[in-house]
Amino acid sequence: MNDTRTPNGGWQWTQPQTKWKLDRTTKPSSISVTLDQAAELLQKHRMQNPQFNLPTAFSDIKEEIIQYNRVRLGIPPPPGPKLEPQHAKGAAGVAGHLGKTASGIKLLTQWLGDGLNPVPRQLAEKRAEICAVCPQNQDGNMWQKLEALAAHELRSLISAKKHMKLETSKDYALKTCQACDCWLPLKTFAKIEHIAQNTDESVWQELDENCWIFKETGRVPKSKRLQSESDCD
Repeated sequence: MNDTRTPNGGWQWTQPQTKWKLDRTTKPSSISVTLDQAAELLQKHRMQNPQFNLPTAFSDIKEEIIQYNRVRLGIPPPPGPKLEPQHAKGAAGVAGHLGKTASGIKLLTQWLGDGLNPVPRQLAEKRAEICAVCPQNQDGNMWQKLEALAAHELRSLISAKKHMKLETSKDYALKTCQACDCWLPLKTFAKIEHIAQNTDESVWQELDENCWIFKETGRVPKSKRLQSESDCD
C-alpha cells in the first residue's frame, strides 16, 4: 500500500471521539478522494474539534490513514525501521545495545502483526502503575532515544486502533525502559508471551526486581534468587 494507489474501498477513516467518518456512503466518498484530500478533510475536522487534542500535522494524519486502511484490509505492517549507528562505530557496548534495541522492535512488531490484539486495559493499567515508579523508567541515553523514536514510528501503526483506547492513566509518566529499551506506553499493552520469547537473558538480569514481567511469567529475579541461596547457606 502506498499514497499513490487508492485501496479497495477508498481511503476510509473513522474518528471514534466524534463519530466522524469517511467511507463509501459519505459525501465526498472515500472512493472519490485522493489520500491528500482525505488527509485534508480529517485535518480540518480535527482542527474544528480541538477539545480532543488529536494530532493535526498533515504528514502524521496521512500516515494514520494509510495504517488504518492497512489494518482494515488485513495488510501486514511494513518492516520496522533499520537501526544503524552513523557515528562512534567503535564505541564500547554499541553492538550489545543495538541487539537489545532490535529485540525491542521485534517484540513490538510481532504484537502489531498478531491481529492487533492488545492485552486488556485493566492489565495495562496495573503494568503502567509499576512502570511509572520504576527506577528503570528513564528518558534514555543517546542510543535509547534512537529506540524511542523507532517505537514512536511503530506507534503510528496502531493509530487506527485508537477507538480501543490503548492508553493508561499513567502514560504521561512512561518513558523508555533502561533494561529492555522498549517504549513503555506501548509495551504495557504487549502480550506477555511475546515479551518472554523476545527477552534475552542479559535483559532479564537488568530488569528491576519489581517488574511486572517477573510476576506475569513466574520467573524469579536474580536478586531474590541470590538472597534465597544465601538464606539456605
